[in-house]
Amino acid sequence: MSAAPLIPRSDAELLARVFRVSLVEVSGGSATSTAITPRGMSSQVPNTPLVFLSDLAAQLAKEVPPDGDPLAKWSELSARKALYDRVLIERLSSQNEPVADFLIASFRRAAESRARRPRDATDEFEELHNYLLELCVSYTAIALQNPTFFPQPAEAEEQGVLRLLAPLKNDGVDSGLPSGFLASLTARMQEEDGLADLALPLMERIAADVRGLERGILDDGLLSCYRATLAIVREKPLAAVIAADGKWLAQSITGAMLERRSMLGALFGVSCFPSDPTVPKLCFQDLTGPSLESDTRTLRMSLQVVQRALKSISTELLKNGDAKEPFFKMVSAACT
Repeated sequence: MSAAPLIPRSDAELLARVFRVSLVEVSGGSATSTAITPRGMSSQVPNTPLVFLSDLAAQLAKEVPPDGDPLAKWSELSARKALYDRVLIERLSSQNEPVADFLIASFRRAAESRARRPRDATDEFEELHNYLLELCVSYTAIALQNPTFFPQPAEAEEQGVLRLLAPLKNDGVDSGLPSGFLASLTARMQEEDGLADLALPLMERIAADVRGLERGILDDGLLSCYRATLAIVREKPLAAVIAADGKWLAQSITGAMLERRSMLGALFGVSCFPSDPTVPKLCFQDLTGPSLESDTRTLRMSLQVVQRALKSISTELLKNGDAKEPFFKMVSAACT
C-alpha cells in the first residue's frame, strides 16, 4: 500500500511543472517525470528527471500529526505559499547549477502554466501562479547580488549579474528572457535600492564587448549588443540609473574621447569609416575589382541595421523623463 500523499495533488503537479521537483521517491531512488504527469506541461520543458527533495519530504512527514490527515494543513492558501517557498529553497540548496538560469526557466514555465488556465479554475489558481512568478524574481535578485548564497558553478558565481547578459543579447527569441521577467526584476531591485548593481555592470560589459568586436560594424556579435541595450533602456528605472551615472559622459572633451569613455559611446560611435582599419580591410581589399559594388552594398545594409537599432534605443531614452536630458547632453557633447 502506497504512503499517503504529503501535499495536495494539484500542488504536486504545479511544483513538478514549474520547479521540476517531487516529494515522492520512485524508480529505484530517483524521482522521474513519470512520477507525476502535470497537466498542461509545456512542450518546451525537457523530459528530464524530477529532483526528489528527500529532506523536505522527511520534514513534512514528521509534521503530520499522529492519526491525522496529512492534507488538512494545506486548506489555507498561506500554508501552500509557504510550502512553495520551502520547496524552492530546498531545490536551490540541493543542486549545483546556475541559479539564475534555473529561475528564469522556472519563471517561463510558471507563466506558460498560468496562460493555460482551465475554464473551471478558481481565483487561487491565479494567485498561486503569481506567487510562483514572484518567487522566481525574488530569488533571482538574491542570486545575482549574492552569487554564493546558493551552490552553483564557479563560472556563475564569478559572473554575478552578468549572467543575464546572454539572454539579454537574445532578447525576443526563445533563448532570451521570458516576457515580463526583466520588468519584474527591475521593480524588485528598485525596492532593494539595487538598480545600479544591476544596470551598470551590464552596460559596461556591453560597451566592452562592442569595443572588442574584431569585425566592427560587420561583426555578427554587434546586433546582439544592441538588442541587450534596448532591452535594458526599455525599463525606465534602469535607463534612469544609467543616465545618472558619472560614466554617462565621463568628462569627455573630444568626440573620440566620448566614444571611448562614455557609457553609450561605443554603441553610438560605430561608423562605416572608423579610425580602426579593420572594416576597410575586410570590405575593400580590392578597390578595382568587381566586388567593390557588392562590398559597398553590404556595408550600407549593415549601417542601416545599426541606424535602426540606435533609433530604437534613442526613442526609449527620449520617452524617459529621467534619461531625456542626459541624452540631449550626450548628443550636444558629440556635436561640439
